[in-house]
Amino acid sequence: MKSLLFMKVLLTMVGWLFISFSWVSWANKEAQAVSLSALVPSPSLRKEQPPANSALGTKELPPSIQSAVLSDASQHTSQAATALRITEAEERTWSDSCLGLSEPDQFCAQVVTPGWEVVVTDGKEEWVYRTDTAGNLVKLEE
Repeated sequence: MKSLLFMKVLLTMVGWLFISFSWVSWANKEAQAVSLSALVPSPSLRKEQPPANSALGTKELPPSIQSAVLSDASQHTSQAATALRITEAEERTWSDSCLGLSEPDQFCAQVVTPGWEVVVTDGKEEWVYRTDTAGNLVKLEE
């Protein structure tokens, strides 16, 4: 039953992506040819890049993302969140909905996903986290 639901969701997402790209292609037909590879970066061919506008990288990390990252780091390390601190935070643009950290057999929508790269430390070790802009997705680089 779960696999049937998963397939329906997957097919719906693929359908929406197809419709979106078809519309973009049609809308830009007069201006220039639009290739699918230009619209959807391949995570295996392109590394995640910081935003082109360097001013974006200097923004302060939102409190909601600080909280989400420290909470995950606390669970991961079995340390109190107060024993951890964020040493670096930079806005990033990830190549897919998995923040560039896909796992085997995991579906990742090939959409540009803005977010943050956050470095957490306990003074001895460092952990690098990736998030989306809302802090709903928080992933540890391993």
